[in-house]
Amino acid sequence: MTDLNGKVAIVTGAGQGVGYGIAKRLSQAGARVVIAEFNSESGQQVANELANSCFKAVDITQRDQVVGLVEQVAEEFGRIDILVNNAYPTTVPPSRLEDREDNDFETALTGGFMSAWWAMKAVFTSMKAQGWGRIINLASLNGVNAHAYTAEYNSAKEGLRALSRT
Repeated sequence: MTDLNGKVAIVTGAGQGVGYGIAKRLSQAGARVVIAEFNSESGQQVANELANSCFKAVDITQRDQVVGLVEQVAEEFGRIDILVNNAYPTTVPPSRLEDREDNDFETALTGGFMSAWWAMKAVFTSMKAQGWGRIINLASLNGVNAHAYTAEYNSAKEGLRALSRT
């Protein structure tokens, strides 16, 4: 990874797992990292651990919170250089497609697709004005392979892959 000194990165779902690993690596490269996390305890813990980082609470299933986060970070730091859409809402346990409810798909598509779209749309202006920016959307092979029992997750992640390619 190149030198990211002076760059500002937002990583959603950075309180654990893959998001934590991404935030840690960005911090090591010198970026100022915003730990955008639903779980306040884990988000604050990661922010305390990583150099040049801060915690911002966000529920990615709420459009106003996603847009508000981007606006707050842009105002506070004067720029946003990197957006990593990693977070995904916890859903119901795996089950057969015929047993899924509309709400399962609505939750997955809101948190796994729309949240990334909202953040991307909110950050475009800032990145275009500064003439530089990177958006990283985490998808999954589940969308490509159509894993059984996770149709809502597969659909959200494959939709996000198509949005990223577009």
